[in-house]
Amino acid sequence: ELFIGDIYGMTKIIRMNQLMKQLGLSRSSIYRLRAQGDFVPAIRLGIRSVGYSEEAIIAWLKKREAKTSNK
Repeated sequence: ELFIGDIYGMTKIIRMNQLMKQLGLSRSSIYRLRAQGDFVPAIRLGIRSVGYSEEAIIAWLKKREAKTSNK
């Protein structure tokens, strides 16, 4: 699958439904993490739509994994 961002160096944008499946978190859990400031910022795509940078999500996961393994 060719993603146009691969050509132009753009990051892939993940929408909420895909994000929930990939992370195994509920919508309310993601919103809670955002409210606590412990999640990647949403990217406004339109009036009623947001997405999340795949690169930012990967970095967030690595950061959480590092915190877990340091305990």
